[in-house]
This record gives sequence, C-alpha cells and structure tokens, in this order.
Amino acid sequence: MEAMAEPTPPGPGTAPAGGTPRWKIRSDQVAWEVLDDEVVILDLRQSLYWSLNDSAAALWQMLAEGATVDELVARIERGFGAPADVAVADVTAFVDSCLAQELLEAVA
Repeated sequence: MEAMAEPTPPGPGTAPAGGTPRWKIRSDQVAWEVLDDEVVILDLRQSLYWSLNDSAAALWQMLAEGATVDELVARIERGFGAPADVAVADVTAFVDSCLAQELLEAVA
C-alpha cells in the first residue's frame, strides 16, 4: 500500500474555489489595529504579535477588505513602484508567511 502524501495548504497561487485566490483574516484567532503608519497584529492563540512595515500593512488592510491576490499585486506595483515580478514575489512571500502562522484562511 502506498503512503499518502501530506496535503499541503493552498498557497497564494492556488485559488480556493478554482478562481482568483482570495484570503481572509482569521478574526477568531487574530486581533489587529492600525497605529500611526503601521499595522500591529496579535495572534490570540499564541500571544505573539507582529508590527508590519508600510507595504505589508497595505496588504494586510486589503486582505481585511477581501482583496484577491491579483489586487494585492497591483497595489504593490502601483503604490510602491515595484516591477511585476517583484510584486508577485513579495505578495507570495507575505501571504505564505501569514498562512504558515495561520493568520489567514481561504475564502470559498
């Protein structure tokens, strides 16, 4: 009998329901607030917190509003002057990090 591979959580390149990837903040496990020019996130389960820089703060606030990965990439390109490949890499890294910390979940 073959061993089954562990399922991997969907990453930002994997659309939850076959469309454009969309994620939401796990409001049951995360508290966050905008303070001055940054976003502070508290993981309520582990009592850990993060302070996000300006680009990450912009992405986080867009995720709170239900933005798609494509919208996040466009924001980094327009708002921060990043080339498309850099914007994709940055958004992918940010979303992957948030998923790894279980701060986000897929929207069906």
